[in-house]
Amino acid sequence: ELKELHISFTQYTRGLQRRTIENVCGLSFSTYAGEVTALVGASGSGKSLLAHAVMGLLPYNASMDGEIFIVKLLEKEQIEQLRGSEILLVPQGASYLDPLMKSGAQILKGSRDPQKKT
Repeated sequence: ELKELHISFTQYTRGLQRRTIENVCGLSFSTYAGEVTALVGASGSGKSLLAHAVMGLLPYNASMDGEIFIVKLLEKEQIEQLRGSEILLVPQGASYLDPLMKSGAQILKGSRDPQKKT
């Protein structure tokens, strides 16, 4: 279940001015065990961004607000423990993967960095 999920990015423009761009605005939905749920939308509408948020894989300049429930309310560290065993992200394109690293390690660890262990 997602409740009022907001995902935004901080960007710097000319003269080091900072702006915040909100990409996902107040998304809420529920899905239940045994159900297949599809999220559809146009290219760039935030489907992959949502998947990365649920997996705890947002980039450093992203911030997230709202609630994500997976059986129970989870903290970031708990999501990292479930990554690869209970929840899994299969990227929509091979270009997402690092060609110098085994794909299994990237999918299980959620990292494109071969030196990163978690």
